[in-house]
Amino acid sequence: MIYFSKFSDFVIENGKRVLKVLQFGAKSADECLPFGIDSVPIKGMSTIYAETSNDAESVILGVINESQIAESGETRFYSMDANKAVKSTVYLKKDGTYTSDVNDSNIQ
Repeated sequence: MIYFSKFSDFVIENGKRVLKVLQFGAKSADECLPFGIDSVPIKGMSTIYAETSNDAESVILGVINESQIAESGETRFYSMDANKAVKSTVYLKKDGTYTSDVNDSNIQ
């Protein structure tokens, strides 16, 4: 079964991130991301929680994106602060160009 849930916290155990979510009570699940992406959602973001064939293991399949602007064929990476304000971006555009924007002077 697949459920909507709300992200609350995380821990890293044995090199694997385990997300804690609220969904009919508190639960935890392994995080599932594409290879090479290391990211943690902002507290309160909506996640997709799924059970697996092993009753002892569940997984977070993804997070509902609240900052979508990419068009077909484009990819955008971004970071946010705790208030969900976008702080930096790398935007790969369909015309072969890219932009990068850093909105926080502490980010190099």
